Amino acid sequence: VPIYKRAPTMMSGHRVLLVLFLIVCFCLCRCLSDDQPVYTHLDALEDEVDIQIQIDSNNEMDLTSTVSKTAKISSDTCKDGICTSETESIHKEVFISEHVTVDTVKQKMDQFKARIEQAVDDLGKELDQTLRRVQTDIETVVADGYSKGKIGWLWEHAQQTSINITEKFVEVYSQMIEIDQAQKGKWPFPVPFQRKSMIGFNPLPHNADQYAYVLVPGLFTEWYPGYLQGTDRLLKDIGLDVHRISLNTAASVTINAAHIAAQVQDIHQETQKPLVLIGHSKGGVDILAAVQLHPEIIVYLRGLLILQAPFAGSAFGHDIVEIENSRKTQLLNSAIKNVLLGDPACMSDLSFDARMEFVGTTPAPFKVPTLCLATSSDSARSLLHAASLYLKLRYKEVSDGFIAMKDAVVPGSHVVYLNDMDHSGGAFEGFPNTSAYGPGEVTLALLALLLDITID
Repeated sequence: VPIYKRAPTMMSGHRVLLVLFLIVCFCLCRCLSDDQPVYTHLDALEDEVDIQIQIDSNNEMDLTSTVSKTAKISSDTCKDGICTSETESIHKEVFISEHVTVDTVKQKMDQFKARIEQAVDDLGKELDQTLRRVQTDIETVVADGYSKGKIGWLWEHAQQTSINITEKFVEVYSQMIEIDQAQKGKWPFPVPFQRKSMIGFNPLPHNADQYAYVLVPGLFTEWYPGYLQGTDRLLKDIGLDVHRISLNTAASVTINAAHIAAQVQDIHQETQKPLVLIGHSKGGVDILAAVQLHPEIIVYLRGLLILQAPFAGSAFGHDIVEIENSRKTQLLNSAIKNVLLGDPACMSDLSFDARMEFVGTTPAPFKVPTLCLATSSDSARSLLHAASLYLKLRYKEVSDGFIAMKDAVVPGSHVVYLNDMDHSGGAFEGFPNTSAYGPGEVTLALLALLLDITID
Protein backbone atom coordinates (compact mmCIF):
# COMPACT_ATOMS: atom_id res chain seq x y z
CA VAL A 1 0.00 0.00 0.00
CA PRO A 2 1.57 3.34 -0.98
CA ILE A 3 2.58 5.58 1.89
CA TYR A 4 0.28 8.55 2.38
CA LYS A 5 2.23 11.78 1.74
CA ARG A 6 -0.41 14.38 0.89
CA ALA A 7 0.21 17.61 2.77
CA PRO A 8 -3.04 19.14 4.01
CA THR A 9 -4.04 22.59 2.90
CA MET A 10 -2.60 25.06 5.38
CA MET A 11 -5.05 26.86 7.61
CA SER A 12 -4.39 29.30 10.42
CA GLY A 13 -4.16 27.75 13.87
CA HIS A 14 -7.16 29.65 15.18
CA ARG A 15 -9.35 28.56 12.27
CA VAL A 16 -8.39 24.92 12.67
CA LEU A 17 -9.06 24.96 16.41
CA LEU A 18 -12.39 26.68 15.78
CA VAL A 19 -13.34 23.97 13.27
CA LEU A 20 -12.34 21.24 15.74
CA PHE A 21 -14.32 22.91 18.52
CA LEU A 22 -17.39 23.08 16.29
CA ILE A 23 -16.97 19.40 15.38
CA VAL A 24 -16.85 18.46 19.08
CA CYS A 25 -19.94 20.58 19.77
CA PHE A 26 -21.76 19.01 16.82
CA CYS A 27 -20.91 15.48 17.95
CA LEU A 28 -21.97 16.27 21.51
CA CYS A 29 -25.28 17.64 20.30
CA ARG A 30 -25.82 14.47 18.29
CA CYS A 31 -25.19 12.40 21.42
CA LEU A 32 -27.60 14.50 23.45
CA SER A 33 -30.38 14.51 20.87
CA ASP A 34 -32.11 11.29 21.95
CA ASP A 35 -34.70 13.08 24.12
CA GLN A 36 -32.84 11.87 27.19
CA PRO A 37 -32.70 13.53 30.63
CA VAL A 38 -29.04 14.02 31.48
CA TYR A 39 -29.35 15.55 34.94
CA THR A 40 -31.91 15.14 37.72
CA HIS A 41 -32.42 16.61 41.16
CA LEU A 42 -34.91 15.45 43.82
CA ASP A 43 -36.16 17.81 46.54
CA ALA A 44 -38.45 16.73 49.41
CA LEU A 45 -40.53 19.72 50.50
CA GLU A 46 -41.73 20.39 54.04
CA ASP A 47 -44.68 18.57 55.62
CA GLU A 48 -48.12 20.18 55.85
CA VAL A 49 -50.60 19.39 58.68
CA ASP A 50 -54.02 21.11 58.60
CA ILE A 51 -56.14 20.68 61.78
CA GLN A 52 -59.77 21.78 62.18
CA ILE A 53 -61.80 21.71 65.40
CA GLN A 54 -65.62 21.89 65.58
CA ILE A 55 -67.43 22.10 68.94
CA ASP A 56 -71.15 21.28 69.15
CA SER A 57 -73.82 22.36 71.74
CA ASN A 58 -72.93 19.45 74.04
CA ASN A 59 -69.30 20.63 74.25
CA GLU A 60 -68.19 17.66 72.19
CA MET A 61 -65.52 18.10 69.51
CA ASP A 62 -64.92 16.77 66.04
CA LEU A 63 -61.19 16.86 65.22
CA THR A 64 -60.15 16.54 61.59
CA SER A 65 -56.71 16.78 60.03
CA THR A 66 -55.22 16.54 56.55
CA VAL A 67 -51.56 15.49 56.61
CA SER A 68 -49.61 15.89 53.35
CA LYS A 69 -46.10 15.61 51.95
CA THR A 70 -44.85 16.89 48.60
CA ALA A 71 -41.64 16.26 46.60
CA LYS A 72 -40.37 18.06 43.54
CA ILE A 73 -38.36 16.38 40.75
CA SER A 74 -36.35 18.61 38.41
CA SER A 75 -34.71 17.28 35.22
CA ASP A 76 -32.82 18.72 32.29
CA THR A 77 -33.88 17.08 29.03
CA CYS A 78 -32.06 17.43 25.73
CA LYS A 79 -33.65 16.95 22.33
CA ASP A 80 -31.98 17.72 19.01
CA GLY A 81 -29.19 19.47 20.87
CA ILE A 82 -31.55 21.84 22.75
CA CYS A 83 -31.80 21.38 26.54
CA THR A 84 -34.82 22.40 28.60
CA SER A 85 -35.67 22.12 32.30
CA GLU A 86 -38.81 20.43 33.57
CA THR A 87 -40.27 20.11 37.07
CA GLU A 88 -42.73 17.48 38.32
CA SER A 89 -44.30 17.18 41.78
CA ILE A 90 -45.39 14.09 43.73
CA HIS A 91 -48.05 14.70 46.41
CA LYS A 92 -49.18 12.31 49.16
CA GLU A 93 -51.86 13.02 51.81
CA VAL A 94 -54.07 11.29 54.38
CA PHE A 95 -57.27 12.38 56.22
CA ILE A 96 -57.68 11.77 60.00
CA SER A 97 -60.73 12.40 62.23
CA GLU A 98 -61.64 11.91 65.91
CA HIS A 99 -64.86 12.58 67.94
CA VAL A 100 -63.99 13.81 71.42
CA THR A 101 -66.34 13.97 74.42
CA VAL A 102 -65.71 15.81 77.67
CA ASP A 103 -64.87 12.56 79.49
CA THR A 104 -62.37 11.37 76.88
CA VAL A 105 -60.78 14.64 75.82
CA LYS A 106 -57.27 13.96 77.15
CA GLN A 107 -57.15 10.37 75.87
CA LYS A 108 -58.58 11.28 72.47
CA MET A 109 -56.29 14.28 72.06
CA ASP A 110 -53.26 12.11 72.76
CA GLN A 111 -54.49 9.53 70.29
CA PHE A 112 -55.17 12.20 67.69
CA LYS A 113 -51.67 13.61 68.10
CA ALA A 114 -50.14 10.15 67.85
CA ARG A 115 -52.13 9.39 64.68
CA ILE A 116 -50.91 12.62 63.07
CA GLU A 117 -47.31 11.81 63.94
CA GLN A 118 -47.75 8.27 62.59
CA ALA A 119 -49.32 9.62 59.41
CA VAL A 120 -46.39 11.98 58.85
CA ASP A 121 -43.95 9.10 59.34
CA ASP A 122 -45.88 6.73 57.05
CA LEU A 123 -46.22 9.33 54.32
CA GLY A 124 -42.50 10.05 54.56
CA LYS A 125 -41.66 6.38 54.05
CA GLU A 126 -44.13 6.04 51.19
CA LEU A 127 -42.84 9.16 49.48
CA ASP A 128 -39.23 8.07 49.96
CA GLN A 129 -40.00 4.75 48.26
CA THR A 130 -41.70 6.60 45.41
CA LEU A 131 -38.75 8.93 44.99
CA ARG A 132 -36.32 6.02 44.98
CA ARG A 133 -38.32 4.32 42.22
CA VAL A 134 -38.41 7.54 40.21
CA GLN A 135 -34.69 8.08 40.69
CA THR A 136 -33.93 4.51 39.63
CA ASP A 137 -36.10 4.93 36.53
CA ILE A 138 -34.35 8.19 35.65
CA GLU A 139 -30.88 6.73 36.16
CA THR A 140 -31.84 3.80 33.97
CA VAL A 141 -32.93 6.13 31.17
CA VAL A 142 -29.86 8.34 31.53
CA ALA A 143 -27.49 5.37 31.50
CA ASP A 144 -29.34 3.61 28.71
CA GLY A 145 -26.96 4.90 26.07
CA TYR A 146 -25.28 3.04 23.27
CA SER A 147 -22.14 2.49 25.37
CA LYS A 148 -24.04 1.08 28.35
CA GLY A 149 -22.47 -2.19 29.51
CA LYS A 150 -19.54 -1.78 27.12
CA ILE A 151 -17.33 0.74 28.86
CA GLY A 152 -14.62 -1.18 30.69
CA TRP A 153 -15.46 -4.50 29.03
CA LEU A 154 -11.78 -5.39 28.53
CA TRP A 155 -10.80 -4.02 31.93
CA GLU A 156 -13.27 -6.38 33.63
CA HIS A 157 -12.53 -9.50 31.57
CA ALA A 158 -8.80 -9.18 30.89
CA GLN A 159 -6.87 -12.36 31.55
CA GLN A 160 -3.73 -10.41 32.40
CA THR A 161 -3.65 -7.62 34.94
CA SER A 162 -1.82 -4.35 34.38
CA ILE A 163 0.82 -2.90 36.66
CA ASN A 164 0.19 0.57 38.10
CA ILE A 165 3.42 2.62 38.22
CA THR A 166 1.87 6.06 38.73
CA GLU A 167 3.87 6.72 41.89
CA LYS A 168 7.13 6.13 40.01
CA PHE A 169 5.98 8.56 37.32
CA VAL A 170 5.21 11.27 39.90
CA GLU A 171 8.66 10.80 41.43
CA VAL A 172 10.45 11.10 38.07
CA TYR A 173 8.31 13.95 36.74
CA SER A 174 8.75 15.95 39.95
CA GLN A 175 12.52 15.89 39.55
CA MET A 176 12.27 17.24 36.01
CA ILE A 177 10.06 20.25 36.66
CA GLU A 178 11.13 23.37 38.51
CA ILE A 179 8.44 24.00 41.13
CA ASP A 180 8.00 27.13 43.15
CA GLN A 181 9.16 26.51 46.74
CA ALA A 182 5.69 27.32 48.10
CA GLN A 183 4.17 24.62 45.92
CA LYS A 184 6.62 21.82 46.65
CA GLY A 185 4.99 18.75 48.10
CA LYS A 186 1.67 19.53 46.41
CA TRP A 187 0.40 17.25 43.67
CA PRO A 188 -0.91 17.80 41.08
CA PHE A 189 0.97 20.95 40.28
CA PRO A 190 -1.08 24.16 40.18
CA VAL A 191 -1.97 25.98 36.98
CA PRO A 192 -0.26 27.90 35.61
CA PHE A 193 3.40 27.06 36.08
CA GLN A 194 6.46 27.20 33.87
CA ARG A 195 6.17 24.09 31.69
CA LYS A 196 9.42 24.91 29.88
CA SER A 197 11.46 25.10 33.08
CA MET A 198 13.53 21.94 32.70
CA ILE A 199 16.22 22.03 35.38
CA GLY A 200 18.71 19.90 33.51
CA PHE A 201 17.68 16.56 34.99
CA ASN A 202 17.43 13.92 32.28
CA PRO A 203 15.67 10.83 33.65
CA LEU A 204 16.58 8.55 30.74
CA PRO A 205 19.10 5.75 31.22
CA HIS A 206 22.63 6.27 29.87
CA ASN A 207 21.99 3.98 26.89
CA ALA A 208 18.82 5.79 25.72
CA ASP A 209 20.63 7.12 22.63
CA GLN A 210 21.04 3.55 21.40
CA TYR A 211 17.37 3.56 20.34
CA ALA A 212 15.37 5.45 17.72
CA TYR A 213 12.09 7.05 18.81
CA VAL A 214 9.17 7.05 16.39
CA LEU A 215 6.11 9.30 16.83
CA VAL A 216 2.78 8.03 15.49
CA PRO A 217 0.02 10.69 15.33
CA GLY A 218 -3.66 10.36 16.23
CA LEU A 219 -6.91 10.88 14.33
CA PHE A 220 -7.18 13.95 12.03
CA THR A 221 -3.98 15.38 13.51
CA GLU A 222 -2.45 16.49 10.21
CA TRP A 223 -4.95 19.34 10.59
CA TYR A 224 -3.88 20.28 14.13
CA PRO A 225 -1.25 23.06 14.41
CA GLY A 226 1.36 22.31 17.06
CA TYR A 227 0.36 18.67 17.49
CA LEU A 228 3.26 16.70 19.10
CA GLN A 229 5.67 19.49 18.13
CA GLY A 230 6.72 20.15 21.71
CA THR A 231 7.40 16.47 22.29
CA ASP A 232 9.36 16.18 19.04
CA ARG A 233 11.47 19.25 19.87
CA LEU A 234 12.22 18.23 23.46
CA LEU A 235 13.32 14.72 22.55
CA LYS A 236 15.60 16.08 19.83
CA ASP A 237 17.00 18.76 22.15
CA ILE A 238 18.33 16.11 24.54
CA GLY A 239 20.00 14.28 21.68
CA LEU A 240 17.57 11.51 20.82
CA ASP A 241 17.09 10.14 17.32
CA VAL A 242 13.46 11.06 16.58
CA HIS A 243 11.36 10.04 13.57
CA ARG A 244 7.74 10.57 12.60
CA ILE A 245 5.53 8.07 10.82
CA SER A 246 3.90 9.44 7.65
CA LEU A 247 0.32 8.27 7.20
CA ASN A 248 -3.26 9.34 6.68
CA THR A 249 -4.51 9.46 10.26
CA ALA A 250 -8.09 9.27 8.98
CA ALA A 251 -7.50 5.86 7.39
CA SER A 252 -8.72 2.61 8.93
CA VAL A 253 -6.75 0.87 11.68
CA THR A 254 -5.73 -2.06 9.46
CA ILE A 255 -4.51 0.22 6.65
CA ASN A 256 -2.44 2.30 9.06
CA ALA A 257 -1.09 -0.84 10.73
CA ALA A 258 0.34 -1.89 7.35
CA HIS A 259 1.87 1.58 6.83
CA ILE A 260 3.46 1.54 10.27
CA ALA A 261 4.87 -1.98 9.85
CA ALA A 262 6.46 -1.00 6.52
CA GLN A 263 7.96 2.21 7.89
CA VAL A 264 9.25 0.50 11.04
CA GLN A 265 11.33 -1.78 8.87
CA ASP A 266 12.57 1.18 6.78
CA ILE A 267 13.54 3.24 9.85
CA HIS A 268 15.31 0.28 11.44
CA GLN A 269 17.22 -0.37 8.24
CA GLU A 270 18.19 3.32 8.09
CA THR A 271 19.23 3.70 11.76
CA GLN A 272 20.28 0.15 12.64
CA LYS A 273 18.73 0.80 16.07
CA PRO A 274 15.90 -0.84 18.02
CA LEU A 275 12.81 1.37 17.88
CA VAL A 276 10.56 2.81 20.57
CA LEU A 277 7.10 3.55 19.10
CA ILE A 278 5.20 6.45 20.68
CA GLY A 279 1.52 6.68 19.72
CA HIS A 280 -1.08 9.18 20.86
CA SER A 281 -4.85 8.50 20.69
CA LYS A 282 -5.71 6.51 17.55
CA GLY A 283 -1.99 6.45 16.82
CA GLY A 284 -1.60 4.16 19.83
CA VAL A 285 -4.33 1.86 18.51
CA ASP A 286 -2.62 1.83 15.09
CA ILE A 287 0.72 0.92 16.71
CA LEU A 288 -0.77 -1.97 18.65
CA ALA A 289 -2.54 -3.21 15.51
CA ALA A 290 0.74 -3.06 13.59
CA VAL A 291 2.41 -5.28 16.19
CA GLN A 292 -0.58 -7.61 16.39
CA LEU A 293 -1.16 -7.97 12.63
CA HIS A 294 2.51 -7.86 11.63
CA PRO A 295 4.41 -9.66 14.42
CA GLU A 296 7.51 -9.85 12.22
CA ILE A 297 8.35 -6.27 13.27
CA ILE A 298 8.64 -7.21 16.96
CA VAL A 299 12.35 -7.98 16.50
CA TYR A 300 12.91 -4.31 15.62
CA LEU A 301 11.18 -2.93 18.72
CA ARG A 302 12.48 -1.95 22.17
CA GLY A 303 9.11 -0.82 23.51
CA LEU A 304 5.68 0.76 22.97
CA LEU A 305 4.54 3.98 24.63
CA ILE A 306 0.75 4.29 24.26
CA LEU A 307 -0.67 7.70 25.18
CA GLN A 308 -4.42 8.04 25.80
CA ALA A 309 -5.35 5.42 23.21
CA PRO A 310 -8.84 3.82 23.05
CA PHE A 311 -7.53 0.26 22.94
CA ALA A 312 -10.87 -1.09 24.22
CA GLY A 313 -12.91 1.56 22.38
CA SER A 314 -14.00 5.18 22.68
CA ALA A 315 -17.35 5.74 24.44
CA PHE A 316 -17.82 9.17 22.88
CA GLY A 317 -16.91 7.90 19.41
CA HIS A 318 -19.06 4.79 19.84
CA ASP A 319 -22.15 6.84 20.69
CA ILE A 320 -21.60 9.13 17.70
CA VAL A 321 -21.25 6.21 15.30
CA GLU A 322 -24.30 4.40 16.71
CA ILE A 323 -26.48 7.51 16.57
CA GLU A 324 -25.50 8.08 12.95
CA ASN A 325 -26.30 4.45 12.14
CA SER A 326 -29.64 4.47 13.97
CA ARG A 327 -30.80 7.56 12.12
CA LYS A 328 -29.43 6.35 8.80
CA THR A 329 -27.75 9.70 8.27
CA GLN A 330 -24.41 10.25 6.53
CA LEU A 331 -23.45 13.59 8.04
CA LEU A 332 -20.39 12.34 9.88
CA ASN A 333 -19.28 10.02 7.08
CA SER A 334 -19.68 12.80 4.55
CA ALA A 335 -17.60 15.19 6.68
CA ILE A 336 -14.82 12.63 7.06
CA LYS A 337 -14.74 11.80 3.34
CA ASN A 338 -15.28 15.22 1.80
CA VAL A 339 -13.81 17.63 4.34
CA LEU A 340 -11.10 15.63 6.11
CA LEU A 341 -10.37 13.40 3.10
CA GLY A 342 -10.45 10.24 5.16
CA ASP A 343 -12.15 6.87 5.52
CA PRO A 344 -15.27 6.73 7.77
CA ALA A 345 -13.88 3.46 9.12
CA CYS A 346 -11.38 5.55 11.09
CA MET A 347 -14.26 6.33 13.48
CA SER A 348 -16.14 3.05 13.42
CA ASP A 349 -12.87 1.18 14.06
CA LEU A 350 -12.78 2.84 17.48
CA SER A 351 -16.30 1.76 18.46
CA PHE A 352 -16.68 -0.89 21.15
CA ASP A 353 -18.15 -3.42 18.75
CA ALA A 354 -15.20 -3.08 16.36
CA ARG A 355 -12.63 -3.23 19.16
CA MET A 356 -14.31 -6.27 20.74
CA GLU A 357 -14.11 -8.07 17.42
CA PHE A 358 -10.51 -7.02 16.75
CA VAL A 359 -9.16 -7.74 20.22
CA GLY A 360 -11.07 -11.01 20.43
CA THR A 361 -9.52 -12.35 17.23
CA THR A 362 -6.03 -10.85 17.47
CA PRO A 363 -3.34 -11.74 20.03
CA ALA A 364 -2.15 -8.91 22.27
CA PRO A 365 1.47 -7.68 21.90
CA PHE A 366 2.68 -8.89 25.28
CA LYS A 367 6.14 -9.74 23.91
CA VAL A 368 7.01 -6.04 23.68
CA PRO A 369 7.45 -3.86 26.79
CA THR A 370 4.37 -1.62 26.81
CA LEU A 371 3.52 1.42 28.92
CA CYS A 372 0.10 3.11 28.75
CA LEU A 373 -0.96 6.58 29.84
CA ALA A 374 -4.63 6.70 30.91
CA THR A 375 -6.06 10.06 31.96
CA SER A 376 -9.22 11.87 32.99
CA SER A 377 -10.27 15.47 33.54
CA ASP A 378 -13.28 17.31 34.93
CA SER A 379 -11.76 20.79 34.61
CA ALA A 380 -14.15 23.47 33.39
CA ARG A 381 -11.19 25.05 31.58
CA SER A 382 -10.86 22.08 29.26
CA LEU A 383 -12.06 22.43 25.68
CA LEU A 384 -13.41 18.89 26.10
CA HIS A 385 -15.25 19.60 29.36
CA ALA A 386 -18.70 19.19 27.74
CA ALA A 387 -17.74 15.80 26.29
CA SER A 388 -16.22 14.67 29.59
CA LEU A 389 -19.36 15.82 31.45
CA TYR A 390 -21.56 13.93 28.99
CA LEU A 391 -19.77 10.62 29.73
CA LYS A 392 -19.79 11.31 33.47
CA LEU A 393 -23.50 12.10 33.67
CA ARG A 394 -24.70 9.46 31.25
CA TYR A 395 -22.44 6.57 32.19
CA LYS A 396 -20.89 7.65 35.52
CA GLU A 397 -17.44 7.18 34.00
CA VAL A 398 -14.40 9.43 34.28
CA SER A 399 -12.72 10.18 30.97
CA ASP A 400 -10.34 12.49 29.16
CA GLY A 401 -13.27 13.77 27.09
CA PHE A 402 -13.14 11.06 24.43
CA ILE A 403 -12.02 7.90 26.21
CA ALA A 404 -13.03 6.41 29.55
CA MET A 405 -9.89 5.96 31.64
CA LYS A 406 -10.33 2.19 31.98
CA ASP A 407 -10.62 1.77 28.18
CA ALA A 408 -7.13 3.25 27.62
CA VAL A 409 -5.37 0.33 29.30
CA VAL A 410 -3.77 -2.58 27.45
CA PRO A 411 -4.06 -5.78 29.54
CA GLY A 412 -0.69 -6.93 30.85
CA SER A 413 0.97 -3.55 30.31
CA HIS A 414 2.40 -1.06 32.79
CA VAL A 415 0.09 1.92 33.34
CA VAL A 416 0.33 5.50 34.58
CA TYR A 417 -2.99 7.08 35.64
CA LEU A 418 -3.39 10.88 35.74
CA ASN A 419 -6.72 12.36 36.83
CA ASP A 420 -6.11 15.95 35.73
CA MET A 421 -5.31 15.79 32.01
CA ASP A 422 -7.78 15.85 29.11
CA HIS A 423 -7.20 14.24 25.73
CA SER A 424 -5.22 17.19 24.37
CA GLY A 425 -2.79 17.18 27.30
CA GLY A 426 -0.65 14.39 25.90
CA ALA A 427 0.06 16.20 22.63
CA PHE A 428 -0.13 20.02 22.88
CA GLU A 429 2.23 22.36 24.71
CA GLY A 430 -0.24 25.24 24.77
CA PHE A 431 -3.91 25.66 23.92
CA PRO A 432 -6.04 23.53 23.81
CA ASN A 433 -3.99 21.87 26.59
CA THR A 434 -5.06 23.65 29.79
CA SER A 435 -3.62 21.09 32.22
CA ALA A 436 -0.53 21.59 34.36
CA TYR A 437 1.46 19.07 32.36
CA GLY A 438 3.88 19.62 29.50
CA PRO A 439 3.46 16.81 26.96
CA GLY A 440 7.19 16.69 26.18
CA GLU A 441 8.15 16.32 29.83
CA VAL A 442 5.39 13.76 30.39
CA THR A 443 6.62 11.71 27.43
CA LEU A 444 10.22 11.94 28.62
CA ALA A 445 9.31 10.72 32.12
CA LEU A 446 7.25 7.88 30.64
CA LEU A 447 10.12 6.88 28.36
CA ALA A 448 12.41 6.66 31.39
CA LEU A 449 9.96 4.22 32.96
CA LEU A 450 9.43 2.28 29.73
CA LEU A 451 13.16 1.72 29.16
CA ASP A 452 13.35 0.26 32.65
CA ILE A 453 10.80 -2.45 31.72
CA THR A 454 12.04 -5.77 30.43
CA ILE A 455 10.22 -8.91 29.36
CA ASP A 456 11.75 -12.33 29.99
